[in-house]
Amino acid sequence: EYFRILASDLENSKVFAVVRHPYSLEFSFYNHLKKPHVRAQREGSQLLEIAEKDFVYFAKHAGYHREGVAQDDFFRINGEIPEQVKLIRFEELEVSFVKETKPFIKEGKNHPFDHRNYTVYQSTLVVKLANKIARIFRGFSGSELKRPVFMDSPKNENILRNVLTKEARDIIYKKHQYMFDSGIYSRDF
Repeated sequence: EYFRILASDLENSKVFAVVRHPYSLEFSFYNHLKKPHVRAQREGSQLLEIAEKDFVYFAKHAGYHREGVAQDDFFRINGEIPEQVKLIRFEELEVSFVKETKPFIKEGKNHPFDHRNYTVYQSTLVVKLANKIARIFRGFSGSELKRPVFMDSPKNENILRNVLTKEARDIIYKKHQYMFDSGIYSRDF
């Protein structure tokens, strides 16, 4: 219903839809459900149990981020992307958003777009190693680090590559087939 109403309002509008690579989208959601504040908010949710399993299990059983709504359902109407809708890839958000909105901004105005919302994956192995090192430097007190150790972007990519087995890729492909088959994203990562 929402999409039919939106379609009638599109004639004189420009809509920007931000999309994300299905592999990183799934892995981000998987890690998001492990955060303590998210676990507290979703207490009793079956998704939390699914997120306790390995990533392949999660990808196979978790469904979509919004139940019953695939990523492409947010920008396709009757199976098509309306001409007024411009897709912006999350990975290129800062540059693309500024470029696409430039025609709508007054001449001579500069509106930088700070893209700070990116996923930082926690590696269990790295946290264990960091805690071990911390114990050594704290005189073997046995105390653990209070905050998890997070990895920078290149390492994030390596973590993601390690969990993207052929089985995981196949599951995510079936789940987000339009995003791949349409050419928005490649099955390679």
